Amino acid sequence: MSSPHDTRTEIEQAREESGPGPDGEEVAGEVEAEEATDEADGDEGHEDGPRTEGHRLTALTVTMVTVDCEDPHELAGFWQRAMGAETAHESEDFVVLTGEPRLAFQRVEQPSAGKNRLHLDLAGTDRTTEVARLVELGAEVVRNHDVDGFAWTVMRDPAGNEFCVADAED
Repeated sequence: MSSPHDTRTEIEQAREESGPGPDGEEVAGEVEAEEATDEADGDEGHEDGPRTEGHRLTALTVTMVTVDCEDPHELAGFWQRAMGAETAHESEDFVVLTGEPRLAFQRVEQPSAGKNRLHLDLAGTDRTTEVARLVELGAEVVRNHDVDGFAWTVMRDPAGNEFCVADAED
């Protein structure tokens, strides 16, 4: 089986062999690049294979979201209970939980200032029940929103990181 690096190399080779299209874009060879990726993955268009955006092949997938924190074990414990996850890896300064994508927590010396720039959007079958459960685990409610019939609750985990909880989409 090929590694992701081998797949990337095959894609680059297919693009180089085709050359640029009339507008300077790499168009010919995109099919070959996708076929090379499918062969390397053993995946013929499966939804877990490479993503396409327009005619461009993208080989990136979010596999893990890492949270910087002062105490990775304490914060991972909250998220483990919140998400029903298991510990996949643990060291003194780093904890990874199972799931798709995986959640990881790494120790940093300096606390972040201000609102986090990236947050998780979670959904459950009953937002009110999930919010109450998360509060019992140590989260706090920041505010509730309802825009055009779509409602969600902004919350903070025990380390102050904001995240949102909504009802599952129908």
